[in-house]
Parts: sequence; C-alpha cells; structure tokens
Amino acid sequence: PKMTASSPIYVAHRVDGSSSTSGFTTYLSQNCQAQWTLGGASSFTNWPVGVGREGSGGMSDYLVSRPYAIAYIDSGHGIDNGLSEIALQNFDGVYLKSSEADIGAAATRGVSTGVFPTEPDATFANVELFNLPGPTTWPITMVTYIYLEKDWTAKSPQTAALLYAFVQFIISPEGQALAKENMFVEMPAALITLANKALSMVTLPEGTIPFTRESSTLSQAGQQAYVISDKRKSFADYERKELLKELAQTKASNGLLLDTLAQENDLFQQTLADLEDEHEAYERAVQYVDEQSSNAAMAIGGLIMGILALILSLIALLVALCKRNTTSSPTFSSRPGVELKN
Repeated sequence: PKMTASSPIYVAHRVDGSSSTSGFTTYLSQNCQAQWTLGGASSFTNWPVGVGREGSGGMSDYLVSRPYAIAYIDSGHGIDNGLSEIALQNFDGVYLKSSEADIGAAATRGVSTGVFPTEPDATFANVELFNLPGPTTWPITMVTYIYLEKDWTAKSPQTAALLYAFVQFIISPEGQALAKENMFVEMPAALITLANKALSMVTLPEGTIPFTRESSTLSQAGQQAYVISDKRKSFADYERKELLKELAQTKASNGLLLDTLAQENDLFQQTLADLEDEHEAYERAVQYVDEQSSNAAMAIGGLIMGILALILSLIALLVALCKRNTTSSPTFSSRPGVELKN
C-alpha cells in the first residue's frame, strides 16, 4: 500500500520454465484475476510487459543494476542479495514481507487441512500452499520434492546405498538445519514422517550394504567401510583443505598487490595533477611572454615610426629653409653704358 515512484517501472521475468514463474503466476491467477488473465504456468511466450532474464541470478542482477525495477524471485535469493521486497496481503488481510512471515506455517496448515496426501505414493499434483489462513502465513509458498522410484534393483548396490543415505540425511535434523541455512524452511514433523514412509517403500538391490554415520571416531576401530564420518577426513578432504589454504593465500597476496597498485595509482594521480598544474603555469607564462613580446613589438614599431616621422620632419624643414634662401637673395644689375670701376 501507498507505493509511489518518480520514474517508469521496469519489469523482468524469467525466459525459460521455472517453478518461480509457476508459483507467481498461479498466485496472480487466483488472487488478481482482473489484472492477470493468462493463468498459471511455468513459462509464457506472451508476457504483456517486461524483459526476459535467465535464472534467479539473472533476475537478481537485473534488480541490482536498474533502479525502479521489479521482478519475482525466491525469498532465499532475494534476501541473500540484499534486495528490497514488497509486502503482500495474506489471507487474513495482513501486509507482511517474506522476511517477516512464517514460511513454514503454510506447510503446517496444509498438513492439518489435508492439502498433502496421507500416502507418499499418491499424487502430489494438487498440492498448493497459496494464500492459506494465518496472520503470519506467507501467501506464495511452494514445496521442493525429491521424486524416487520404488524399484532400485537395477542400480548397483553401492549406488543404491549412497542414494538412500543421501535422502536419509536430507530429512534428518542435520539436513533440515542445512535447508534453513540456505533460506529454506524445515519441514513440519508430519511431512518428515511421510518422507520416511516413502523411503521405506523403496526396494533395494540384493547385496546392498547400508551406509551409517559416525559423529565421533570409533575407538580402536579406525576408518570403517560404508561409514560416513562427520570427523574423519579422506586424502581428498586434505587436498581440498590445502587448496583452500592456497586460495586464501593467493587472495591475500592479490589483496596486497591491489593495495600496492592502489597506492601507486594514487601517487600517479597526484603526479599527474602536479604536472597538470605545472603545465597550466607554463601556459600562463607563455601567454604572458607572448603578450609582453607583442607589447614590446608594438612599442618598437611605434618608436621606429616616431623616428621616421622626426627624420621626415627635419628633411621638410631643410627643404623649406633652402627654398626661402633662394627666393630672398639680392640681385645686381648694371645700367647700360655705365662702367663700374674701383
């Protein structure tokens, strides 16, 4: 409520089929029928608006890189990437964000209201956890499944034993804790019971030796076959540990190198700034010299013109004096027949 924006809103959607698209559009088709008329599906070719992006990572990158963008993404990816989320109104009329909601409440409500089948080999096609009642229930909740064949007799005994141990771990308290660390939620006890029942329906190949787990080493027994240890380490574990050490050292060395490069870059930038200042000072000096030279040239030219004018004036004066002397000199004439003698 009360959302405002001072810019156009940019929209992104997934380009390929995804459970996120299926859950989001199914919720819209059920609760926003006037605004969304395309129904619910895992992929669309006729999105009315927006640009397509690959995977949750592509959606996250789009949201991070473009202000005023909006998209749908699972809560785990969104919170892990520090994205802002809008509040949705749930069945009880409460506006809340997924980070504030009890995600597991939808699964618990689904168990209590018979949304989930009571037998693990029944169809789960109609299981939906959208918009279920509860003041803290998140309105768009989905379930991740592991589909198992009942008959494993065609598998090798060791492969069957490993797969069986993996599923056992996933539904164990330790496995459920890992789910929580990765922004999923633990399954309600009723679903754990249903999952264990499903595992018990599997037919293992003849000669299968089940794996067991140890949380501490067995005294005077050493490493045993078909034992998954929480404490013992294989040589591969040792190699991985050494590689992680080398990686950490490389990162540290790279960090020092980056620090050195950063310092050298700062020094270079300062030197460049000093050179620019010196260049500006040089340009001002050159400009000053040019101006002074221009002024000096103008002064010299003026002086030469003045000297020339003075010379011309003197010449004119001399010419004038010569003409005056010529016109004012006395003339002597003699009368006819008169002889002048001393």
